[in-house]
Amino acid sequence: MKRYHGDFCYLTDIGNKRLTNEDKALILSNSKGNVLMVVCDGIGGHRRGDVASSLAMRLLEKAFQKKERFLTLRGAKHWLEKTIRDINETIYNEEKDVPYNEHMGTTLVACLLLGSHIIFVNVGDSRAYTLRSNASGSVYDFEQVTTDDTIADYLVNIGRITKEEREQYTSRHVLTNAMGLFPSVRLEMKVLSFKEKKASKKENDEYSISHILLCSDGLFSMVGKEEMISALLADEDTENKVETLITLAKNNGGDDNIAVALWEATHA
Repeated sequence: MKRYHGDFCYLTDIGNKRLTNEDKALILSNSKGNVLMVVCDGIGGHRRGDVASSLAMRLLEKAFQKKERFLTLRGAKHWLEKTIRDINETIYNEEKDVPYNEHMGTTLVACLLLGSHIIFVNVGDSRAYTLRSNASGSVYDFEQVTTDDTIADYLVNIGRITKEEREQYTSRHVLTNAMGLFPSVRLEMKVLSFKEKKASKKENDEYSISHILLCSDGLFSMVGKEEMISALLADEDTENKVETLITLAKNNGGDDNIAVALWEATHA
């Protein structure tokens, strides 16, 4: 099974206006070449969002370190889903006797790089993006892989508002789903292939996923798509690109904590 090699970096920042940092980011790799990326954003409107995001991160890291190998794509999907459901239950049980509106909670977006595939999983409104390019560096697309679990996105999905109206919707950041708020959790899972032939003027042009970006809303609510693409394609190392994204978010207001996890392909 072909493995795609890459460099990666993750970083969080408190931003310009928050007193605490409830965002967490982490990237892990094992001896088999598998890479796990994750971003969590503790829910500031609930009690101890920083505790919830830290707990989710710690439990996922422990589970990945215990897992020696993934034999099949199906088995990896099952492991990731079960692990996240178990983490949700643990967070919920930490404070199951307190009122709902005082439960601690967190978003969670993660991806597992497994051979020639990537498994994405999402709960909440942190996001995963992919950038596809060809061997010459020409960009095919920059895609938001995950769907936000918000009231605004629900209204878009049922046709009550348009995507354009969503950006002006007053409750666009109100979550409909998060880790730790209920005994069980609804999660979104998608599987993508690294390499995919796309429509092109050149008959045999192939576009592969060259960048994977996970981030909290502290980044994507402050930094536009074109700015993100420019930062990702800059002639800089991976660490500098992550720092640039965070600087852009802060220069554009920095209203929230910021978490970024970035993987980009190498030719190794």
